[in-house]
Amino acid sequence: NERIQKFDINGNFLLARGSSGTGNGQFSVPDSLAVDSGGNVYVCEEFNNRVQKFDNSGTFLTKWGAAGSANGQFSTPYGIALDRENNVYVLDAGNFRVETFDSNGNYLGQWGGLIGTAPGQFVYPHGIAVDASNNVYVADSGNNRIEKFNNNGGYLASWGTNGYAAGQFSGPLGITAGNNSQLYVADTSNNRIQVFTYNTIPVTPPPLTITRSGTNVILSWSATGFTLQSATSLATPQWILVSGQNTVTNPISNTQMFYRLSQ
Repeated sequence: NERIQKFDINGNFLLARGSSGTGNGQFSVPDSLAVDSGGNVYVCEEFNNRVQKFDNSGTFLTKWGAAGSANGQFSTPYGIALDRENNVYVLDAGNFRVETFDSNGNYLGQWGGLIGTAPGQFVYPHGIAVDASNNVYVADSGNNRIEKFNNNGGYLASWGTNGYAAGQFSGPLGITAGNNSQLYVADTSNNRIQVFTYNTIPVTPPPLTITRSGTNVILSWSATGFTLQSATSLATPQWILVSGQNTVTNPISNTQMFYRLSQ
């Protein structure tokens, strides 16, 4: 119907705004919306590749965006969310990135931009949410996972694989952060909603890269918040903390060593 409808919390109809088109207040596949602390409404349009802003009575205020990959442009934006400062986060799905703006549409920054499975990369992401601490969560639908970032785009964690077990997903398309420290994920192809608590979110460590340099082995990883541990056996491992942050250099020895990343 190319419109936004407004209801009270009991489902009683209040108003409707919009029609099909490209003009101010018109829509072409409005995919998601968000509301700021002043009650203003931001609508993300998939086919018009733009964001429109309205007051809480539906009066048009401003818009921004166009088709493309430059700063402030979009390719099928699928999601929108706001933080406590009313900064706007747009999930620019076709460009595999998140773009950030102030509440007037001024471009602030971006992260992502590469299709892939590595930390901070996306495959057809389809949902975005911001918690009370301004952490950003992206439903990375094609990778069947949730990725967590700080509000500057710094990668923090990810969890999820393809499947039906608790904490697994099949094409998650929606995500929202509640006021009760809980995160709600629409696990679409599994026809269910999964709920996570911020403090108990399962965390997938980043990849550990091991390279050789002369008589040393160099171990490195990308994300903050993880430490490197080593053990000489996996039968009854006694994990020992290895000093270093994101990069560790150890001399090569004849002793068999196992390594892991831990929070």
